[in-house]
Amino acid sequence: MEKSQTLLLISHGDKDDRVPISQSWEVYTALKLLGKKVEFDIYPREAHGWAERNHQLLSIKRNLEWFEKYVKVVPANKTNSVP
Repeated sequence: MEKSQTLLLISHGDKDDRVPISQSWEVYTALKLLGKKVEFDIYPREAHGWAERNHQLLSIKRNLEWFEKYVKVVPANKTNSVP
């Protein structure tokens, strides 16, 4: 993890029975201790996917914000597009 250059957004349901939330906490804590850029969102009452509509919308919003902040997207040039 010391050589990791990847920014990370961890999203985890606190009722996940496939992947223990403790694993996400371990990754988050290790990266934070190394001074890496990592954020951790916990979704209450959710398992290994979001069932509640408000969590689905929040997750989409958080992911879009993350990409807008950290992934620089260059718009396609309309003159170079294929008809």
